[in-house]
Amino acid sequence: MKYVLKEGKISKLEGGDSGQTYLVNHNKKKFVLREYENEKAADYYVMVHKKLQQYGFFPNLYYKEKNKILFEYIDGRDCKKSDALKVAYQVGKICATINKLKLRSVDKDSKNVNYALELFRKNNFLNEEDIRALEVRYETMRNKLKPKLTVEFDDVYAENFRLRKGKVYLVDIEDIDYKYQGRGIGKAFLRWFKTKKQRQKFKQGYESIASMKFVTEDYLQFLYLNFLTFSLAYKVKNRKNINPKDKIRLIKIINGEKI
Repeated sequence: MKYVLKEGKISKLEGGDSGQTYLVNHNKKKFVLREYENEKAADYYVMVHKKLQQYGFFPNLYYKEKNKILFEYIDGRDCKKSDALKVAYQVGKICATINKLKLRSVDKDSKNVNYALELFRKNNFLNEEDIRALEVRYETMRNKLKPKLTVEFDDVYAENFRLRKGKVYLVDIEDIDYKYQGRGIGKAFLRWFKTKKQRQKFKQGYESIASMKFVTEDYLQFLYLNFLTFSLAYKVKNRKNINPKDKIRLIKIINGEKI
């Protein structure tokens, strides 16, 4: 497949944390090229792919060269928010399968809440009273609930999945590493599967692989707090547009309200 990289026509694609995702056209066939920060990162994602390819929800991996990986292009279309009820069961199965994975040498959620608090303080995103309340609330909930670290794909959002002939594929293999168990569920429920029916379908899919009993009402609130804290910190740091509703949600949880 080296010839595909050498001879193919390469154009930029959106998506992927690396920011280096390309469409490759060669002899009327399409491929996806991902270029990572270094060869070590590419090796890691090759390992992740090997662990999960047997389950059939990843695109095929055709070739690796240094920090570059060539993947299958999945025909069909990106999932949409409006697909939520139709795909929730399959997405739930994918999340549970990833949670059961065992990996080596991965980032074990190295950023603690102080990282976010300092960004909020430095950029005047929250006042000092709210920052202190967030710190207390976060630590209190974490100490009470004692969340476990599991392998997570925490970017559960429509644009990271593709739909082909009714089958759902996870096309962004980045962001798979050890994080608090269920972190992907927190984002999924806030951003995609918002209704009771959609969440029930997701739960059914998840529980066809593993138990979801750990997601109690209190634990779900912690997952929301975790997601909102670090999502907002990322946007503050990178000067990205912030949904005012997210800030309101965060304040509510800080004050002990449920969202």
